[in-house]
Amino acid sequence: MKSVLRRAAASTFVLLWYLHLWERIRPLLRDILLSAALEWLRRFWCCGVEGWRHEARRVWDDLVGEPIRLVLQCSGGGDDDKLLWHHSGRQRQERKTEEMTRSEGSSSSSDITTTTNTNNTNIILPPPLPPAQGLVLAMCRATVYTVSYGPWSSTVKMATVKMASTLGYVISDLGTEMRMQAEAVGDGANGGLPFHLLLPLVLVVAFWLVSHTLYMWLILGGMHNFFSHEGGGAYKRGQRVHHERPPPIKLTPLRRLRRLLWAVASCLVGQMGPLWWASIHRRHHRYCDGPQDPHSPLQRGFLGAHLGWIVDPANFAVRDEELRDDLLAQDRHPWDLLIVELFCLHLDQWLTERVVNTASFQLLRILPASVLLIRVGSRRLPLQLRLAALGAVSLGKFTAWHSVWLVNSWNHHPKGGGKVGMGGGTAAWHVTCLGWRGLL
Repeated sequence: MKSVLRRAAASTFVLLWYLHLWERIRPLLRDILLSAALEWLRRFWCCGVEGWRHEARRVWDDLVGEPIRLVLQCSGGGDDDKLLWHHSGRQRQERKTEEMTRSEGSSSSSDITTTTNTNNTNIILPPPLPPAQGLVLAMCRATVYTVSYGPWSSTVKMATVKMASTLGYVISDLGTEMRMQAEAVGDGANGGLPFHLLLPLVLVVAFWLVSHTLYMWLILGGMHNFFSHEGGGAYKRGQRVHHERPPPIKLTPLRRLRRLLWAVASCLVGQMGPLWWASIHRRHHRYCDGPQDPHSPLQRGFLGAHLGWIVDPANFAVRDEELRDDLLAQDRHPWDLLIVELFCLHLDQWLTERVVNTASFQLLRILPASVLLIRVGSRRLPLQLRLAALGAVSLGKFTAWHSVWLVNSWNHHPKGGGKVGMGGGTAAWHVTCLGWRGLL
């Protein structure tokens, strides 16, 4: 009876989540279908009909096969070798190959599982996640499909088209305000640009700089430092942990609350959740500039390492084997992180609308115009200037994205001064100038 109830609960969760995703993508269905068509056309151009078959098998396994396998496992049944829906052996073989590659350098765990490959050699694998947690991660991967699949996905459009349109609106509104300011003050015939005409530009640049620095701090301090290298507070503060991880420290209620607050705040940057970000970054450190590096310019080229890796379905999943020592360790209560990961897009939208935009709007509403010498005689900032400043706040998120991606594409490129397997090129000045370690 319990197994039937567990299977029914897992099936209901999957169906409800897919219905929820359908409601989210229905307004954007035309763009999503266009992006998927372009991706399949690219596969056919590169690999022919075999590329179509491989892509169809991958999509089926990710969106249908894996959830069905995990639903059956939630009821206590379902042998991997007997399930016809389980990846056709493809992803399981890829996962075993990666485990063989990392087995020599992986840290020893107190609870390990030993499997045997076709050559009868023992492979040490971390203990698998419970099926319920694996099902949540499978739904997280399905969510990534809705925003990142194909070259015309929402993520690509936000990083390119929306960024360019936002910049155009900011320049247009700012130019209109400066022209109206010059007409109101009557300094157009002086031959130069008076100082108070530059104040609207200074205000907009200040809002962009504060927004850009905030998003960079959340990415570097939260996603990169706290989750990827400190394991969500599992290791000592400031201790940069890569694939060789020491035993984690005790998880107190205060540390758990700090981890939850960092996870929620990190969703504001719009780069999925902390578990996905940490798994990608740890894979990058483990296979730096190698064939399995998610975003190496030596393997993918500059554009592939800068933006192309995000739309690669091989990078959609949260690789739990990279996180089982700390973030997804069962003795560290990972369910709060899994829930945040599942609702990361909703948290990003809610925090952006209710916190960032509202705070910026209220600040611009109460900021007196007389302090900045803008439109002498007016009590509040003009509407065009407020719109330009709000656009600059949104622009800060996109410039932060590209600043971080430049570390992937330019820092690790030989022309950028980086060394193979090390990075450390000219783009590192941006991270160094922020002094993000001192802000934590």
